Amino acid sequence: MKVVSLMVLVWVFSALSQAAQAGVACGPQTTMGRWVPDSFSTPMSPRKAVFGRACEVHDACYGIAGIDKDFCDADFARHLKMECNFAFRDWQDEPARMACFGAASVYVAAVREFGDPYFEGSQAGAYARSWIAQQMAAKAAQQPITRGEAHGR
Repeated sequence: MKVVSLMVLVWVFSALSQAAQAGVACGPQTTMGRWVPDSFSTPMSPRKAVFGRACEVHDACYGIAGIDKDFCDADFARHLKMECNFAFRDWQDEPARMACFGAASVYVAAVREFGDPYFEGSQAGAYARSWIAQQMAAKAAQQPITRGEAHGR
């Protein structure tokens, strides 16, 4: 069921976007993820909304140990909407802005519906990095390094 839903979301986005160019910031780092564009454009306007920055911030948010997934997803939605408002800010861009909001809602629906495994993996990595840092700090506190030792002298 999730595969069918994801395919529908991808199809809807492709219908909304004029040039669905492969992206690197948005979407999972899989073959399918390469079809998720990092920007949104439409024949209604010469402008383009850049979603890549919002996707990168969203990924970084998932990697903060103990953060709430819903918070990251809501922040992602806010960033995408801001990008649509910035890219299509003139009155004649209103139809393009509405189409951009539609595309942004597809991105948000995708992370809410299919983002759990990525969130959980990012959280596991964040906690592992935190544990390693704590272990290293504890070891360093037990055996302080002098300046000469740190530079191999």
